[in-house]
Amino acid sequence: MTLTSCLDFVGLPQVTLRILILRKHAKTFCLVALGFGFTSLACSQTPSAPLSNVPSLHHLGNLAFVSRAQLDYKIEGKTHGFSYPAKASMRWSASDNNYQASLEVGLPLIGNRTQNSQGLIGPGGLEPSSFKDHQRRDFQVTLQKKEGTIVWSDANPSSSPLEAQTQDALSVFFHLSTLLCSLSELPPSGKTLTLPIVMAQSLEHWTFKYLGLESVSTPLGELQALHVQRLARSKDDKQTVDLWLASDLAFLPARILIEQGEGERVDQLLKAVQW
Repeated sequence: MTLTSCLDFVGLPQVTLRILILRKHAKTFCLVALGFGFTSLACSQTPSAPLSNVPSLHHLGNLAFVSRAQLDYKIEGKTHGFSYPAKASMRWSASDNNYQASLEVGLPLIGNRTQNSQGLIGPGGLEPSSFKDHQRRDFQVTLQKKEGTIVWSDANPSSSPLEAQTQDALSVFFHLSTLLCSLSELPPSGKTLTLPIVMAQSLEHWTFKYLGLESVSTPLGELQALHVQRLARSKDDKQTVDLWLASDLAFLPARILIEQGEGERVDQLLKAVQW
């Protein structure tokens, strides 16, 4: 079994991880590319790790979010008994009602993979207008709100209707952060949220299930985080994806764990934050 699908999650989630397969000496090595005004107490709790300079949230209508952030991660992966490391940086900036997000992943033997998302911050959260994914070749997706369509611009151009709340594989992390920071209290355990997710070459629907606050260990220290699980996308989907969104860090991802049986796993852990 390979992990070709082990994450078009942004780098998901699917904060999106991406899996690249390098075949060498007849073995398959899995290399990862990661590739969501808050008045609730959840964003103002006393940090459980030595964090500093956590900024105030920016308010736009009923929404709240950080204006700028850089999240650095270490990645621990395992496939076919082979363990490998990787690293990733996720960046976010928002000005007025515009946002930009980027992801860069350092892949051993392969090089870097990058993703970029930009768009507006509307009444219901993020509204991506452009998503780019680059690793050896470029993929670009345009989300045309006025025309109500999603357009994939590659060797075989295609389109799809634009559904409400559509996110891309990178924006979904910051969309979840914005939604959670804008609530007066956390969603109850068991509550679900389904979002259309634009990938580099397709459209998927992800359902997230909230599982409550937990303590999560990271290189940054112990953090209180909301555990969120992405449910199976189909009856044949064997991949499990779990997110821990740090309440002390505006519900940005502290950990992303992806597993797909037979010991295959990718564990993305937050090691540094800059505001």
